[in-house]
Amino acid sequence: MICWYCHWGLPRPIATIYSALMALVENPSAVEYGPAHIVWSDENFDDDSIRHCIENCRERKYCDGYSIDDVAKVLQSLQELLDIPESVRCCVPGDYDGENPHLFPPAPGFEMGMPT
Repeated sequence: MICWYCHWGLPRPIATIYSALMALVENPSAVEYGPAHIVWSDENFDDDSIRHCIENCRERKYCDGYSIDDVAKVLQSLQELLDIPESVRCCVPGDYDGENPHLFPPAPGFEMGMPT
């Protein structure tokens, strides 16, 4: 399986949140391996995944070794993601074949941000 986001990048609003988050956290592994790894590392931007990771933050799951401040910043990023319509967050074409991302460009008018 070839990651579609790895080829095209993240939608601009998500890329903006991610870049800001990575600039703010003291320990970047709190983003990649902490309570929101399902969203940020695995690129699951659907409502259910985001809400699950919000609960992880609130319940301090996967938070060992990460500062309260970093977890709070991760939590804030998740809440900001929910403000973006799911249709923007989950923009991988429904017919993507999992192997040829170059053949499945973003929808017209979609602005993609930085690569993942």
